[in-house]
Parts: sequence; structure tokens; C-alpha cells
Amino acid sequence: MKTYTTIIKTILPLFVVIGMAGAVQAQATASASASATITTALTLTKNADIDFGTVSATTSSVVYLDPADISNSTNVGSSAALGQFTVGAAITDVIDLTFDAQVNLTDGSNNLYLLTEEAGSMDGSSFTSLGTSGSTQFTTSGSGAYTLRVGGELSQSTSSGNLSSVPTGTYTGTFNASIIYN
Repeated sequence: MKTYTTIIKTILPLFVVIGMAGAVQAQATASASASATITTALTLTKNADIDFGTVSATTSSVVYLDPADISNSTNVGSSAALGQFTVGAAITDVIDLTFDAQVNLTDGSNNLYLLTEEAGSMDGSSFTSLGTSGSTQFTTSGSGAYTLRVGGELSQSTSSGNLSSVPTGTYTGTFNASIIYN
């Protein structure tokens, strides 16, 4: 009989603790709705590379490729061309654009910098600057189309400057851009 009393004395506190734990626990539930909008796939197609043309190493003023209107460019070569991309997206949707605000151009031993500037157009209408910061937003047109033009300034440093005394050579680099629905 003593053994049963010892077992009960040992087990009884355990049942009390388990019973209290069950009483302390409370149940809470919550729910949230889920949604998704499925739309036209985004496309970003390069139509033209950025080309400043042939520029003199003694150019003492800014070399600028105007993305809104190439005829307003200064000190670029006769073969200069704006970078151009076509965006395909849903109709009148907001797009987040990220791009290289600065591109390192090298001839293998020397560096130049393209300080980029973006301009955009809906269905061939007038161009609006999208800035130089490296990211921006724009809204596609009623057809979902959008054209991005890329230009900017060619500089010896990461700040605005001229090309006076730049070593001669062919300088190349890569400009990157990406888009995503907002």
C-alpha cells in the first residue's frame, strides 16, 4: 500500500501541472485574403547600342548625347547613336525601371565613364526625362508600348567633366537595364 501512495504522490503533481498547462493555453486564429493579378508578360528589347562616335582627345568641353533629341547633343561624332530599348507591357500599367547610372568604359588600360541619362516615350510622342539616378517609374501607353532612349555624358571621372588629354583608343562597356511591374 505504501508503494501506491508513493506513486500517487509522485504522479498527482504531474497531472496537476498538465491540467494547468491545458488551462493556460488559449487558441487564437486569424486569416488573410490572398490575391494576384496576372497580366501581360514584360519584355525589354534592345534596339540600338549607345555610341558617342569618334571624339577628339582634345575636347575641352562636355561630350553629351541628348536622349530626348540627338540633334541637341554636343561634341559627339557624326556616327553617334542613342541607346534604344522597347518595352512591351500591359496597357497603362506602372513599371519600375532600374538602370546603370554610371557605366565604366575601358580600352584595356584606361577608363572613361558614361554618366547615363534616360528619356522615355509613349507611342512615339514627345520624350520625357526619366532621370539619372539609376531607378525610376513610368506608365505604359494605351497600347502597352514604351520606348526608352539612353544617352548621357562621357567623362574622365565619375563626375561631370571633359575629355581633354584622354589617352586615345576604343573604349567599351556594358549598359544594363531591367524592368518589373510595380
